[in-house]
Amino acid sequence: MLKRLFMLSIFACLYSISFGTLAQTIAVVTEDAPSLQYQKASGEMAGPAANLVEKVLNESGFNFDTRVLPWARAYKEAKQVPNTLIYSMVRTPEREDNFHWIGIISKPQYYLFALKSKDIPLAKPLIEYHQYRVGTVLNSANHLALKNQGFDSLVPVATAKQVFMLLTKKRVELITANLTAFDEICQHNSKQCDDIEAIGPISALNDRALYFAMNKNSDASVVQTLRETYQKLLTDKAINIF
Repeated sequence: MLKRLFMLSIFACLYSISFGTLAQTIAVVTEDAPSLQYQKASGEMAGPAANLVEKVLNESGFNFDTRVLPWARAYKEAKQVPNTLIYSMVRTPEREDNFHWIGIISKPQYYLFALKSKDIPLAKPLIEYHQYRVGTVLNSANHLALKNQGFDSLVPVATAKQVFMLLTKKRVELITANLTAFDEICQHNSKQCDDIEAIGPISALNDRALYFAMNKNSDASVVQTLRETYQKLLTDKAINIF
């Protein structure tokens, strides 16, 4: 009898731990970036990055609540609040120790863009564009990379739509964007896409991938479960890095 009670108590304890872990609600923060993720009128998330991240969360058995925020606010919250997941974020040395990195989402190519009418020289070394004003999203990887490269005429704003507005209203000469998804990004944010051209790569970023990651003080078991689920789905080809 005592043995049976002991075994039942052990089972109950393990069940409680397992259930408690899976029952957690993960706070998810992201930005509006149509080539990667965006929020539909229904409130549901869409886009290849959102699909990948939500597939991993669902397969892991976690509840989650997603909010779309300006990038700087999303990043600050993910950095400060435990059990908060953020995507899609470039993995940089400056960010490395602030997060648990779960998995790669995409491998973008970041470029500088300009209005064709400005006749800015193409494909020059990055240092030769220091003289220009550059619009970028506040605290984005592009913003920080250009700052580290000595650009002192950066104009950081909250959203990609505001970045494109800076360019089309001629308040800056250059902006930053993902080359491989530029058409989709531009069409979502501007009506003058035919007037804009790629100038040259931001080489400091183009060997780095976009990830989803969690706050450094998140529950270790949650982090481990997400990593294992991500790897299994990747191996099974249920998700794909794009």
